[in-house]
Amino acid sequence: MVFRREPVAQSSSNDSSWGTATSSASYSEYSDDDSVMTNLTSVASDSSIEVTEFDYYESSVCSTITTSTSSESTGVTDILDTVNVKLRKATHLNRRSIPATVVSIMWENHQNPRTQLIGCQVLKQLALERANRHMIIKADGVSAIHFAMLLNTEHEAIQECACGALELLSKSCKPSLSWHQVVASLCDALETHKDHVGIQQRALQTLLRLAHVGPIELLGEASMREIAVSLKTHQNFRPIASIALELLLFLAPSDPLEAAEIIDDIVVAMKDTADKRIQAKGVEMIATLAMAEFGKTEIAVKATFEKLLDDGSTAVLSEVAGDWTNHLDDQVFTLINDRNKNPYVQKIVALVPKIPEQDNTGKSVCAAIAKAQAIRPVIKAMNDGLEHASIQMNGCIVLASLAINAGKSTEIRQAKGCATIVAAMTKHSKESGVQKNGCVALANIWAAGAVGKTNEESNQSLRDNLEACISAVVAALDNHPADVDIQVIGCRALHYYTICCQKHSTEPLPLCEVIVRASIGAMRRCKGAWEVQELGNKVLANCVAVVSTEEICVLIDFTSDLILDGSNMEGRYMMLLNLSAGSPSALVRAGLIPKLVRMMNGPNNDVKILELAAFVLHNVCLSSEVAPIAVKAGAIKALLHVMSRHQTCVRLQAACCDALWALANDLHYAAEISTSGGFEAVALAMKNKKSTRRLQSRCCMLLATLADGQHDEALLAARGPVLTAMQTNGDDQQVVEYGMRLLARLAAQGQDSSCGALRVVCAAMKALRDNDSIQVLGSSVLAALYSKRPAPAEVPRVLSSSIFALQDQSVGLAKLFSDLATVAAASGGRCFVGNTSIVDQLHEGMRRHIESASVQEGAVRAIQCLSRSCPGSLQLASPKIVQSIVSAMKRHPGNVSIQGLALKTFMNLLGGSTKEAAGLGFVGVASVVAETMTANKNHTELQRVGCVVLSKLSTRKHLNGMKDIAAAVESSLEENRGHSLIQKYGRRSLQNLQEQHPVQESAEQKILPRKDASALGLLRQLGEKLSATLLLDILTAFFILWVIGSYWNRLSEPLQGYVVFRF
Repeated sequence: MVFRREPVAQSSSNDSSWGTATSSASYSEYSDDDSVMTNLTSVASDSSIEVTEFDYYESSVCSTITTSTSSESTGVTDILDTVNVKLRKATHLNRRSIPATVVSIMWENHQNPRTQLIGCQVLKQLALERANRHMIIKADGVSAIHFAMLLNTEHEAIQECACGALELLSKSCKPSLSWHQVVASLCDALETHKDHVGIQQRALQTLLRLAHVGPIELLGEASMREIAVSLKTHQNFRPIASIALELLLFLAPSDPLEAAEIIDDIVVAMKDTADKRIQAKGVEMIATLAMAEFGKTEIAVKATFEKLLDDGSTAVLSEVAGDWTNHLDDQVFTLINDRNKNPYVQKIVALVPKIPEQDNTGKSVCAAIAKAQAIRPVIKAMNDGLEHASIQMNGCIVLASLAINAGKSTEIRQAKGCATIVAAMTKHSKESGVQKNGCVALANIWAAGAVGKTNEESNQSLRDNLEACISAVVAALDNHPADVDIQVIGCRALHYYTICCQKHSTEPLPLCEVIVRASIGAMRRCKGAWEVQELGNKVLANCVAVVSTEEICVLIDFTSDLILDGSNMEGRYMMLLNLSAGSPSALVRAGLIPKLVRMMNGPNNDVKILELAAFVLHNVCLSSEVAPIAVKAGAIKALLHVMSRHQTCVRLQAACCDALWALANDLHYAAEISTSGGFEAVALAMKNKKSTRRLQSRCCMLLATLADGQHDEALLAARGPVLTAMQTNGDDQQVVEYGMRLLARLAAQGQDSSCGALRVVCAAMKALRDNDSIQVLGSSVLAALYSKRPAPAEVPRVLSSSIFALQDQSVGLAKLFSDLATVAAASGGRCFVGNTSIVDQLHEGMRRHIESASVQEGAVRAIQCLSRSCPGSLQLASPKIVQSIVSAMKRHPGNVSIQGLALKTFMNLLGGSTKEAAGLGFVGVASVVAETMTANKNHTELQRVGCVVLSKLSTRKHLNGMKDIAAAVESSLEENRGHSLIQKYGRRSLQNLQEQHPVQESAEQKILPRKDASALGLLRQLGEKLSATLLLDILTAFFILWVIGSYWNRLSEPLQGYVVFRF
């Protein structure tokens, strides 16, 4: 925002109304007009004096100067008196050669201080008349006076007379750059004689005169620091303080950074004086410095148009209802998709000043002003000088600049600066300069408040004088209807106010109705001022959430020409955007949707307006009631038309994809988009802007949504751009989410099983390993693709990393375990050989989520698939894995799926493990298997696998629950008499149990049926009952009988049946 000084009406009071500075005794002999000069002037203007001839008086004056300077006894005052008397008697014509003679005498006696002093005094006296000044200048009197100053720098009288003479001479000529040496001598005099009032006053007055009439380069030698020292030293003497401030005011714009270094002196002078003129000059000086930096400053409202999405990806899985199913990836994607079904709104990111660079050192004039604590003195000066419009205007400039450039908005509000600004605007309601800069100040205070830290004190300071501030701005708009600048600045102030209130409070916007009506009034008064129209609509855009949409529709004239034109109407489309987010039906009632479509189909090339129009269509198309109206009006073709016309505009392409995506969620509209060339337009956009994330993500969103209803080659054609987008922007969540969705659809239809897709998905999962939903969607895609082509070796590693990342998510972990099982089954259980961490991850996941049946089932299924290979079974046959499976079986006894998978897993693990490892790791497994068989007697498959497992476990020692195990086997044999495998492995289990774990039983309680007993088995039973010695004797006898029997068989028919020995 640019502010400027405006001409203000001059006060009718005379100079005495400013007050009189309190002068000390040392200043009593000085005033604004030197007494000596006054006397000389009166003498020189006395017309009653008689005159004689020129030659006599010229020679008389010159001889008097020459004689007097050589006489040390004659005082300077006496000499001047003598010269004065003689000059009084000379006519103007007779005096014209005197200056040249005096200058000549000064040059001839340049080493004589008395001559120099008298010469300076005579020239000063002559210069009181305007005619004499030209003669002195023509005689090179300026150089003579300057030379006298150089040779007598410590001589106060000479310095004072010389400064006085130069002051008078500077009034009658336009000094050129040749005076720059004089300027240097004057500055030296200021520095050397800091406490001499006469020298300070005359030197400063001369410099000020030169500043006004000479070129600006002439004062290059003048140091603002030396002038500031004069101000600080003589701040209580009004003539010097006023002249010093005036001179600084003139010099400051040429070097604001140097002037900023003396701000402290100016602020101190304002604090220590009650002189209103000094205060006014001080405020004007600070305002001049502020304008030097702030004159080209613009307040930039950085706004984006975003969907109000929830933060955090971990919340997605927790929102999935119910337990895990094979369609979890669909549920997760649905949640992701629904979250994007939010309208676009304008989001104010920041309000920042664009400060023009003054230098490369990082210095700031406004920061220096703030550091000097100038806020309260400026406010005090404004309160004390309320009657003077110039003070009020300059004070508003200072407060406006400090609020934005130095971040002092809160301090200004706490110092009651808003009330002071309101008082100034109220007192000087007709002064355009006060009104403009007052609105600027309030606008900047509100703008700075919109980006500052929020706290209770800041909120309270915003609430103070709130109604008065708004009333002052509204009054400025009403009192100056023809001043477009005031209308623009006033609307901008209201715009910043609405933003500030929205940031600092969740309550309804105060005075919203007043603001809306004031903005609309400004828009109606300035129909041709596009900036007023834009700002007015931005005010309405911030108020749509408070004021009813019906009222806004009535108050705003939605004419076709404004909507269809579109140029310079960014604010109006922002208002329509926010209105469409809250009440899209209001746009339908106003008949705006067909107008928007016509505007997009027209020749308008303003990409910002087209982007906002696409956002508006996106918002309205999210409504199932409004979407048909938009489609009927031709929204699909209009959006595709804009995409084809503006292929290089990334933001516009993305906005159009968003609007098409909102429609594509309906399958009927998705089909229309596809037939209208939607796939081709999106693919072309992705190809042209591969590295633009936002566009790539929006294109992937649209393609993935269109894929749900497509089964043709167009879907496969979209695969290439999506893979490229995932490769280029693999760490972008939306690109990956929707890209995986499309790949999953292709894999489900059997149209994609390439290694390239697998590698892209793996890379994306690695890049977003902390995103749970990405891991779930990615594992589903990997499982589907890997089952068709188990090639890339990194797939198992990625899945292992995902499992580690999702250890705390039961739903996602169950899905990952299931996908792990799919991958393991596709590789025959060999894919995880050598991955030692998988054992720990499976065990940890089962331990953490022991209550989750889905996690336990998925983990056991994965272990069962991994254990199919011999290396896999050896790797997994560890005590922790076995005990995890046992715990799952015990915790979920009624889950047949877990029980069956666990038994099959035991069968695989026992087949590949050594006897020693199985003996150590499978302790307690047999009893759990027996319990499962007992609890599921009618489940034939469980009985079969259980018998097989027990047949292997029964050969191990240290089995507990022998009777329960034997009873389970016998019950299974009894219930499944016709099942050969159950009979085979059941009997083998009982036989092994009897062999490894003998028990004392009676003759009637036989473990084995008699008809199935063999001679060797009978001998084993007998051997268990007899001692070792008796067993040896029996075996010897048996051997003898066997030899005899063999010999007998040769002589007779073969012996039929078996010989059973009974003892």
